[in-house]
Amino acid sequence: MALLVTDADVSRLDGVTVAIAAMENVYGLPDDAVGDPLRVDVPTGNGWLRVLAATISGLDVFGYKAMNLTPGVGVRYVVSVYAISTGELLGLVDARELTTLRTAACAAVATRRLAKPDVGEIAIIGTGVEGRAQLLAMNALYPSARVRAYSRQQANRESFKRWAAESLAVDVTLSIGVAEAVAGADVVVLATKSHQPVLTKELVAVGTHVISVGSARREQYEIAPDAFPLFAPIVCDSPVHVLAEAGDAHDAVEAGLLQASEVVGLSQLVRGEVRVSAGVPTLYKSVGTAVQDLALAREVLAQLRGGGPGQASVLDGFPTIKPTP
Repeated sequence: MALLVTDADVSRLDGVTVAIAAMENVYGLPDDAVGDPLRVDVPTGNGWLRVLAATISGLDVFGYKAMNLTPGVGVRYVVSVYAISTGELLGLVDARELTTLRTAACAAVATRRLAKPDVGEIAIIGTGVEGRAQLLAMNALYPSARVRAYSRQQANRESFKRWAAESLAVDVTLSIGVAEAVAGADVVVLATKSHQPVLTKELVAVGTHVISVGSARREQYEIAPDAFPLFAPIVCDSPVHVLAEAGDAHDAVEAGLLQASEVVGLSQLVRGEVRVSAGVPTLYKSVGTAVQDLALAREVLAQLRGGGPGQASVLDGFPTIKPTP
């Protein structure tokens, strides 16, 4: 029988460590071992349903993530995982926490290759769920780095500071604006749902690595379109999805400020196919993919076999992924 995995089950794991290892593993696979077709969006009459399918032959799994939005309620997610070799349903994973973890983990995978080796200052713009997950991931990479944070609501900033102190023993310095937060930062994390650019061209400093994970829809903007030419390389979890769905990247292409050929995939970076030049600003941009969801859901199932709800015996023989040092 298949496992039914709840958010509470996922929380039992060392989530960031497991997620980073899973993303390192899947993005290191050859292109022909991974399939990630375009998503399907269906209006429901009161919101929408999005289905994201994927296959990972290198991990013997296929499946899909179904997410739906109900106005006034929010978004719900579930990932269904099947074995390619048998067609058997291995498990259903509630993907609320899983979605946040895989986004942060992919940013960590990119950042450890794109940022300068001696990261000492991190700025986080946006102090919601995504911002907290990004701090978890960045703290895993750079536990000694100083952290500054900014978001529009003072109460949210203060809540973020308390959470960081209690959960990570990190003393976050709160800033009064984006410019103050990013000044001198080696890594700038953008985790907002802004409808206006958050990071302008003037705020991109030499040698800065920028992570943009919040603008996943056409109406959302985190980076000013005229700032895109400053970055090299520009790495995306999925260049096709980012250029089609992220408002800031889409508008940069439409304005002739960004060419699709200038954007590379995270898999190319992980496989060592991307050149990174010292001192040049770099960008990692993400909208999320079903491959990420499937790879992490598969690893969660493997980690929980024998200890989670339901019958875990169907997962016997699934090798777990060793965390990357």
